Amino acid sequence: MVDNEQYIQEVAKICLETVAGWKVVTASSGQEGIIKAETY
Repeated sequence: MVDNEQYIQEVAKICLETVAGWKVVTASSGQEGIIKAETY
């Protein structure tokens, strides 16, 4: 989940993990998201 707002990241992460049962990795920029996606 990529978003530059920490609060949005937290809310989305909690919802997706709780409701959908997904493992969520967050990033605050597109570049960080790409790096995390490549290493995850």
